[in-house]
Amino acid sequence: HVSTGTKAERQGALLYNPGGPGGSGMRFPTRITAKNPLWTKTAKAYDFVGFDPRGVGHSAPISCVDPQEFVKAPKADPVPDSEADKRAQRKLAREYAEGCGERSGEMLPHMTTPNTARDLDVI
Repeated sequence: HVSTGTKAERQGALLYNPGGPGGSGMRFPTRITAKNPLWTKTAKAYDFVGFDPRGVGHSAPISCVDPQEFVKAPKADPVPDSEADKRAQRKLAREYAEGCGERSGEMLPHMTTPNTARDLDVI
């Protein structure tokens, strides 16, 4: 949360949704005001509020694979050249999705866009 203006300048709050999926917004308020004069001026009128959506960063992050295994895993080819490449990509995607279900338990069904929108409304 960043607030810099006087009471007379205040107009409300701007809540930042980092998008993604998987983006953290906790540091947005300090990062954006430090780098951009327009945002610094806007911060005089609005409180910037950042948050981590469900399953991200400080909001009970989910992890679909062991981080040590993830860094060693082959990287996905953005443009598979053959049917064999496509099958390999689908296999990796399926394994990743299964890992999400196994490692996140009952939380995963609640990591949805509608729930994030409701969370924003509550904030």
